[in-house]
Amino acid sequence: VNQSKLRLASSAENADAILDGSIATYSNRPFSIGGDEQADQNQVMITVKASFLFTDNDTPEWNKSFSGNFTFDPTDDPISGEQNAADEALEQIANSMFNDAVSNW
Repeated sequence: VNQSKLRLASSAENADAILDGSIATYSNRPFSIGGDEQADQNQVMITVKASFLFTDNDTPEWNKSFSGNFTFDPTDDPISGEQNAADEALEQIANSMFNDAVSNW
């Protein structure tokens, strides 16, 4: 939204369209194993179930799932690494949702 002429509405009543979603799955699993049989990369994977609706229409334009993932080194700082990976995965999902919403304009 920040890189377009679109702007966020302060409420659903003021919106022309509503993009809605909720996290359906979240996982943090080993992605690659090092020589010592310990994970040297973990992957956070998130799936969001989302819908896109124009407020003057009762039927959503689409209902679908979006996924994003990102790997991190769990031996550095596992808490910050997981948080950063989750943020990156959610950024991928948000971009995909936005692109799908505006692709037919």
